[in-house]
Amino acid sequence: MMNATSATEEIGADRIFVCVVLSFFCLFGTIGNAIAFFIYYRKREKGTSTIFILSLAVTDLLTCLVVMPFTVVSEILSFYHYYDIVCKLYLFVQTFNIPLSSLIMVAIGFDRYFCICHPFLHAVTVPRAKWCVGILTVIAALIGIVPMLSHGVYHPVVRQVNVTLSSPPAQVRASTTPFSDGLFVQPLPVYNVDPGESINYKTGSLDALAPTPVTPMDEVKLDVDVGQWVVPMNVTEVDYFGICIYTYFLLSEQFVDMYLKVYASLFLVEFIVLALLYALIYRSILARRAWKNKRKRTSCYTSTNCPETVAEETQLTHLNGTATETVLLKAHTEKMSTAMMDRALYANIKTAAMLFVVTVVFVISFLPSWLMGLKLLPFSYIAFYMFYINNVVNPIIYAFMNRTFRDDLVQLLRSCVRRY
Repeated sequence: MMNATSATEEIGADRIFVCVVLSFFCLFGTIGNAIAFFIYYRKREKGTSTIFILSLAVTDLLTCLVVMPFTVVSEILSFYHYYDIVCKLYLFVQTFNIPLSSLIMVAIGFDRYFCICHPFLHAVTVPRAKWCVGILTVIAALIGIVPMLSHGVYHPVVRQVNVTLSSPPAQVRASTTPFSDGLFVQPLPVYNVDPGESINYKTGSLDALAPTPVTPMDEVKLDVDVGQWVVPMNVTEVDYFGICIYTYFLLSEQFVDMYLKVYASLFLVEFIVLALLYALIYRSILARRAWKNKRKRTSCYTSTNCPETVAEETQLTHLNGTATETVLLKAHTEKMSTAMMDRALYANIKTAAMLFVVTVVFVISFLPSWLMGLKLLPFSYIAFYMFYINNVVNPIIYAFMNRTFRDDLVQLLRSCVRRY
């Protein structure tokens, strides 16, 4: 008894701590993601990385504005929801946002891979990036529909009822009473069933989905006092529990189990794909760096592009004529274009590094709750809800790893101070 009481108190303390932390996450995450969205949205030239960062900021902002407060209220109320639609809406927004964030991470990984490893392919353009975000949003919405339909505050309850008949029955006809949830009143169906078979409340017909079969004929008894036959029968009815948990009225338990396996596997596949993409990006960067170092050493050995010989060659060509000067001008132009390409590649690498850190934080923050969902780790309130950290720290990562973002942020703060 003492152990049960202490465990209950510990869960209550953890729940309070989680609610307080999520409230701070909600406040700071809303401010940070709103600033990040505003800064990136104001950019005149929006590249593919900007499109994906904007979509990620919107997703994080929606999480901080809607999902986190919803979670805090649900935890305070111990997931007691008066209306069924509130329960379903909460499950939808939660299971819609998390897959959307992870899918955008994968899209960012592919975008950085093509920008760095295949810069001349132009596989990911701005219009394609916008289409990609739209398609991923639809996919995430479809993923969120299944938990919405498989949760509710109404749950099936099996009750035994005695049906009296004036003669030994070949069939049993049972009717039930209306029920009300405060929103509507609806009569329950009338069943025509054979003894020993199952009934399904949802369809009003014989169905193997019913948890308990009807009582067999050998249990049918004759009530001598009234001269009627009494048939005990198990009937599945709907009761209002108010707790938002799994219910299998709209979707079968087998379908929900299969969905949960696919849902868990989806994140594993995404983690593997992201690891492969960033490994290929890192290998490409190392290969390009080795190629540049080799080229620099070769140029110096042939004494054609070392700084001393370049200056001497420029002086001689000015004395000799315009033909050689034109050749040197073309070489200078090619050198300038190469330098511009190197700067563009360096910028892409910096962006990839920043988004790689965003991805790593997402994986680390989501991994404990994912493993708890697979029952590979014991459940912990604090560790489970720490995946919300990912939705809060992204603007901080942008500020630390993107100098342009910092400059824009300082400029924005100065303009706000001057205005007020």
